[in-house]
Amino acid sequence: MLEALAEKHKDWLKMLKSFGCERNLAEDIVQEMYLRLHKYVEDPERIMYGEEVNTYFVYITLRNMYATIQRMERK
Repeated sequence: MLEALAEKHKDWLKMLKSFGCERNLAEDIVQEMYLRLHKYVEDPERIMYGEEVNTYFVYITLRNMYATIQRMERK
């Protein structure tokens, strides 16, 4: 599962950059996303369609992680 996610590393960075995220922060968020998905997703079927990564699930995860950081920075 993690190998399949890592193959799209550049895509995850592009997603975060499209939200307005800076490159260094995007790298940190993607690394944290790998850890989070590995730890919390007991059923790989939630993030995989056979051999393909469920891009929508990852998109939502990254969006939420970035939004949380944005809220914390505003406080």
